[in-house]
Amino acid sequence: MIGKEVIAKQYVEREWYDKDGMILLEERRLIGSFSALENRWTIIQDGETHSVGFIVRLYAAAELGALLNRAGFNEVRFFGGLDGTPYDMHARRLVARAIK
Repeated sequence: MIGKEVIAKQYVEREWYDKDGMILLEERRLIGSFSALENRWTIIQDGETHSVGFIVRLYAAAELGALLNRAGFNEVRFFGGLDGTPYDMHARRLVARAIK
């Protein structure tokens, strides 16, 4: 997932991507003091436009760790990617590993 810490450093409201004749517009809006992120993706391809909206709940590592501990998980560790990189200021993702 994307942690609050990652969103805070790289947040932009709008981004355009153009790849192989497909254009993607990603629009974002923060909800409730970084509690969630409202997204709308608009895809333009072959003269047709399609949009989809969704909301993603955001967690900081400390919040997610507390939730995992309350659910009975132990040895909670966080990483910045699936390759085991540190969850630090260079992280692109928030990956949790916990033992039940």
